Amino acid sequence: MARIRSTRDKIVDMSISLLNARGLQNVTVRDIANNLDISVGNFTYHFPKWDNLMDEIVDRLMNDLEEINRKNHLQLSSIMDYFNDIYTLQVKYIFIFSNFYLFFLTYPKYRETTIAFVNERMENMRQSLELMIKEGYLYPFDKEEHNYDLVVKNIWVHMSSWCAFSIGLANNEFSSERDKKGFFLSLWNICAYHLTEKGLKTVREAFDKYSWI
Repeated sequence: MARIRSTRDKIVDMSISLLNARGLQNVTVRDIANNLDISVGNFTYHFPKWDNLMDEIVDRLMNDLEEINRKNHLQLSSIMDYFNDIYTLQVKYIFIFSNFYLFFLTYPKYRETTIAFVNERMENMRQSLELMIKEGYLYPFDKEEHNYDLVVKNIWVHMSSWCAFSIGLANNEFSSERDKKGFFLSLWNICAYHLTEKGLKTVREAFDKYSWI
């Protein structure tokens, strides 16, 4: 039996949908209320201030990120699934990922939490790469040729900026499926050079179900 969505949940869902469609600075409380056919007073009963709504949305985003991390995708055989989850998350909250600068300029209170989270995930990824080196999937660390500190940074920069880059090139006409292929192939190009034959075989098998490599 399907769960009945509360008015509060509907407000959050509609807010994300409108923010994604129109952008961070082009949505008002009245827009959200009108689209839900509720009064502004009903909206403010659940979220007295706009910042209360943004707190709820950011909490949802962080919970979604934690859920992705709980799946423990940072194994080479399932790395494609991890990247797919991250991409799907960006599309779900594209109004944030399409312009981090504007988001943190508008809501600076979220900056430190986000930085701490990203640093933690980067360290976890670095540890996963060290394990992959030991297991023979990656070439040993080399400051000039196989510098995994830079690899981790490149992966995170790519993952966090791809939607913004794609939107810019497409004149704001973003196609999640079309751009997903480019997202994965670009990650492949970042990582492939560092993979041993064993690693290449494993990643290709993981990519096979997507039929792109």
